[in-house]
Amino acid sequence: MRCCALSGRARDDGRVSNTSSPAEGVRLAELLAVLSLGADLGMNQPMEHVLRQSLIALRLGELLGFDEAARAGLYHSSLIVWVGCHIDAYEQAKWFGDDLALKGDFRLIDATGTAPLTYIASHLGAGRPLLARARMGVRFVAGGHRDVDGMLANHWYAADTLARRLGLGQDVCGTIGQTFERWDGKGIPHGTKGEDLSLPARIIALADVVEVYHRTSGDDGAISVARERSGTQFDPALVDLVAAEASALFQDLDLATSWQSVIDAEPGLTPPLAEDALDNALEAIADFVDIKSPFTLGHSRGVAELAAHAATAVGLDSAAATSAAPGCCTTSAGSASRTRCGTRPLNCRRRSSSGYDSTRT
Repeated sequence: MRCCALSGRARDDGRVSNTSSPAEGVRLAELLAVLSLGADLGMNQPMEHVLRQSLIALRLGELLGFDEAARAGLYHSSLIVWVGCHIDAYEQAKWFGDDLALKGDFRLIDATGTAPLTYIASHLGAGRPLLARARMGVRFVAGGHRDVDGMLANHWYAADTLARRLGLGQDVCGTIGQTFERWDGKGIPHGTKGEDLSLPARIIALADVVEVYHRTSGDDGAISVARERSGTQFDPALVDLVAAEASALFQDLDLATSWQSVIDAEPGLTPPLAEDALDNALEAIADFVDIKSPFTLGHSRGVAELAAHAATAVGLDSAAATSAAPGCCTTSAGSASRTRCGTRPLNCRRRSSSGYDSTRT
């Protein structure tokens, strides 16, 4: 049953339809795609933003002559790169009020010159009275800006940790580590610049933004934003490729759901996960979801253990009791996309029993 619950595509009503039966098993690509749907909501993007981004990224990789191994790394990186967006919802809500608006608007600016300061100022203390916003501005200048630096670093750190637990390679983890870098070297955490940035990271950064503009303004909008940010956020050579091949890159994106297209596009079509591997993957995802709040660390594992004990207590055989636990590991997955969580921050590094940690500043 746990396989059916995790494998599916987003429908118009927000529910998920199955694509794999229990007998067929679940592929890692399907788990990553499900996580990407939660990331969409956490970033205030329409469902399947990341899936469409991944299709664009794969098409760019094909145009650049990526071999199967390189396309597989690009594919998995694109699906998992934004999943860390939920882990600092408290800090974002604390400083910026509506953290969904903060994250949703982020793709609408080129963070160069005074744009980042203007962006932060426009969202700081949103929804509060003018005097309260002014006081918050003073506190932010005094030290709150360090929270922002930590937020972006924690995003990629959490995604990197999950990727490693899911068995993804160093090529994927290296791409995740450059999620917030820029072509002009003004990104974080290292200010990596130009050709020193990995090509998959450059592709995903471009695909992410052009998907947003293509959805609202078509081919012309996507080409326009790419050209506007050429040489600052984006690799100029990739921008030229988008402009030249726009019709092929964006073909059929609007005709149907991207779910099956993305699942079918997995390079190499990896086989379904073995039962032990699936259980381990579900535990990794559950631990990842739980780090959103210091009060939920270990929650999903606890639910799974209680479910297994309850199954035994009501007379189910050992196989049924054992199978109940992994399914319960996913019961809190939806909380990753909820925002403005009512928890306090921790001014320390916190670590769960599974090894996830994140720095709260």
